[in-house]
Amino acid sequence: MPYTLAIPTTTISASDKPYTLYNITIHTPLRTQTIQKRYSDFVELNNALTSAIGAPPANIPAKSWFSRTINNPQFTEQRRKGLEDYLKAIEAAPDPKWRNHGLYKSFLGMAPPPTTEPKLHKSGTQQDEDNNTFEAKPTMSSQQWLDLHSQLKQYIQESRMCLTRRDQASTATQQHEASAQAKKWLVKAHTMILRLEEGLKGMKGHGDGELRRRRDLLTRARKEREALEGVCSAWTVNGSRDVASGYKNSSSSAAGNASTNGHGGAPAKETERTRELDNQGVLQLQQQVMQEQDMDVEDLTKVVRRMKEMGVAINEELVEQSQLLGMVDEDVDRVAGKIDVAKKRIRKIN
Repeated sequence: MPYTLAIPTTTISASDKPYTLYNITIHTPLRTQTIQKRYSDFVELNNALTSAIGAPPANIPAKSWFSRTINNPQFTEQRRKGLEDYLKAIEAAPDPKWRNHGLYKSFLGMAPPPTTEPKLHKSGTQQDEDNNTFEAKPTMSSQQWLDLHSQLKQYIQESRMCLTRRDQASTATQQHEASAQAKKWLVKAHTMILRLEEGLKGMKGHGDGELRRRRDLLTRARKEREALEGVCSAWTVNGSRDVASGYKNSSSSAAGNASTNGHGGAPAKETERTRELDNQGVLQLQQQVMQEQDMDVEDLTKVVRRMKEMGVAINEELVEQSQLLGMVDEDVDRVAGKIDVAKKRIRKIN
């Protein structure tokens, strides 16, 4: 998810030995988060990144042995600006290895710290026993999962809008472009679903009910994406309107074919496509139209089959939702019974 970093302000800690905290704001399209770090935290991050993958593209402000930021606004502002430039240099670096590293993500609160210490080789890269460069996979937080799920719903909505534009397009070029855009969003949605499934496996600290609710959200999103993918792949570039026009012109094509081959019958009505063609050209055109109609019939069959599968899936989901509602009703009745017992006990006490 895209984000921007800044250190707009500082804060003095309310401890017996006060120190300066630097307020790092992280702006995303969905929310704004603020985390507080000490200067020593930046020093540890810089040393860890340097040891793991090499020195970052900027240096942190040098440590002062004679001045402190407490009660020194000028020195505080100078260090704040230097630390902000340090983070922005990592974010803007052409090489993304620093901003993609687990240590940096953990520093910004985007991932928990690694639970294992990887081996450091002479080159400074992290490698496993098979000499494969790797990075410890962070566990996804609850809020990150919800943010990614919101992004998944946006991908699905974008693909649905593209399919709507394809249906309303008046030219084959516009239909093709809208179809390509829809496929692009569906691919992104598929990738996001895989990420959310992986994140759900490692998510801890949640009850069974919350995990089941999130699995249900993923199931609904997967079914919706598969339904849109079926519509996107089943239709031709020209859409379902070509199917209808193909059936509309089938009778005239059959009559023209009979006339051209000398089997008698009334000649077909002249059209813009046949006016400048000879008999051989008209025959080839008719064969092409018949092939297109056969393809349209196959596509229509696929659409009908996909709609049937969608109907079955919707019915199964309705049954499941009905069962869940039944369980909720039972829980409500059970709680109501306990409340009645409590009321009776209270009346006896009074």
